[in-house]
Parts: sequence; structure tokens; C-alpha cells
Amino acid sequence: MAKSSNLAGESSQWPIRSGEGAALGTLGISYHSLGQFQKAIEYSEQDLAIARQVGDITGEARTLGNLMSFVPEQRTNDIPDK
Repeated sequence: MAKSSNLAGESSQWPIRSGEGAALGTLGISYHSLGQFQKAIEYSEQDLAIARQVGDITGEARTLGNLMSFVPEQRTNDIPDK
């Protein structure tokens, strides 16, 4: 019985945690737009962790796509000017 009530507790947290992840993802995109790529990656990684925790496959895919778009720009900005 304790296990089923634990599962019910986890599923009731899904909308809250999913919303928290989405907010972190939005922060990641915002920092990306500002050129702060390391912060963008940090927030997006938090979003990814929450998506995986709650089993949000769509959120996980969206966040992985965002992260993939952030990495090339960060590498380009890490190359010193000649």
C-alpha cells in the first residue's frame, strides 16, 4: 500500500515539476538570446533533469534540441579572435 500512495504522490507532483522544468527551459532560452551560453546550458540541464524525473518525453526531446543548438554557439564564442 505504501508504494501505491507514493506513486500517487509522484503523479500529483507531475504538473508542478513539469511547469518548473518549462520555466527553467525558458530561462535557458533567454540566457542563450543574451549570449550567456554557459547559463543557458545550466538552466536547460536542470530542465532536462526534471523532464526525465517526471517522465516527460516531449519535454526531454525539446530540451535536448535546445541544448544541441546552444553548444555550437558556445564553442564558436570560446575561440579567441586572431
